[in-house]
Amino acid sequence: PEHAAAPPPARFGKYDFHHVDALVDYALLQNPQMHIKGHVLVWHVTSPPFLEDLPASQVRSHLKRHIFTTMGHFRGRIRMWDV
Repeated sequence: PEHAAAPPPARFGKYDFHHVDALVDYALLQNPQMHIKGHVLVWHVTSPPFLEDLPASQVRSHLKRHIFTTMGHFRGRIRMWDV
C-alpha cells in the first residue's frame, strides 16, 4: 500500500483517502504510540504524465496543492514523510 495515497493520473487533484485512513486508523488503534511514516508525496512513478506538458509554474501549483492537501489530511496521524 505504499502508493495508496497517490491519486491516479486521471484523478489528480481529486482526493479520496478512505483506504489510507483505514490503514492508519487500524495501526493507531493497535498501538496509539505508533509513529507512522508516510511514503513520498511526489515521485516520478506516481506523477501523472500531463504534468510534463505544463509550464513550471503550473506544475509547482499542482504539486503544492497535492502536498498540502495530503499532509493536511493526515496532520497529527502521519508525522514523518519520505522526501
